[in-house]
Amino acid sequence: MPGQEWKLSCTTMTTLHFAIITRVIFNNLIQKSVKFLHPYITYIIKMLLIMILGNICCGDWFAILSPVLKACKALLEISLSALVATLNSPSHTSMNIFQAQMTSSEIRHLKLVSKDMKYLIERGGQHLTKHNVRYLCIDEINLTLDFCDRLQDDFRENRITCDMLLFNSCNIYDEDILTIVDKLLGATEANQFNILESRNRNFRFKKEFFWMPSVRKLAELGLAGECDFSDDDLLSTDYRILYLERCRISEYALRQFLEELLDSKRNIVIVKFKVQNAIDVDRLLNALSNIERTAERQWNLRNVRGRIMEIRIEN
Repeated sequence: MPGQEWKLSCTTMTTLHFAIITRVIFNNLIQKSVKFLHPYITYIIKMLLIMILGNICCGDWFAILSPVLKACKALLEISLSALVATLNSPSHTSMNIFQAQMTSSEIRHLKLVSKDMKYLIERGGQHLTKHNVRYLCIDEINLTLDFCDRLQDDFRENRITCDMLLFNSCNIYDEDILTIVDKLLGATEANQFNILESRNRNFRFKKEFFWMPSVRKLAELGLAGECDFSDDDLLSTDYRILYLERCRISEYALRQFLEELLDSKRNIVIVKFKVQNAIDVDRLLNALSNIERTAERQWNLRNVRGRIMEIRIEN
């Protein structure tokens, strides 16, 4: 009957490994390596190396090297002979040697280089690295095109990406949703998208929404509202997790979907939606192999690879 809830779920586990690099190790290494330099230059190089090594696990760390290496190259070229003299004459301080051998033009050049390096240090290299977070949640706000454009610019300027993008209790308008979702999924590179709740309970996700390339390539999709998600959408996409509040899946498509699961043609984890069409449960499950009833309105399916999946159908 209309309003039936159809749910399939199975349990998986993923392990997230963290690589931890301590600043103490870097400090000891840097102090031993650059102790013969001018104290000011030692500080700059030390901070730069900490910044580089501290961000090396953030992702696109190659982007850091170009400006940093250029700055270091210019810095070291200012007075190579001074460094050699420092190593050969321990009785002299590096400060005296630099003061004696640096020309006024070299000092001006050093100031320009130090400004660039100071900018890198103060920002921590954030504009040069990609920062990936588990999820970004946009909560209780009017999602307009103008606001979306500002968010998109901020994400790209700061190179912020995420695995999951969430909208929670937002005001969204039908005519804007396609553009907003497409832009933000592109900017954040998210492969999971959920609208947990919409203030507009009559909001409708039209057919065009599910056929956008940015939506079709998602691994997880969850939507609160009415969805024009029908048989061809279910059979042509390959979501690992799918939550739809109200959709238009037919009994025939559900049967075909179950057969593909039993043949291990789909790598699904959870699918849950409320269908608006009446479904005859006995006919839906009739003659399916490796299916066992475990409770009222609940069954277990075992696919050809031995994986067990749970089905719950509620009227």
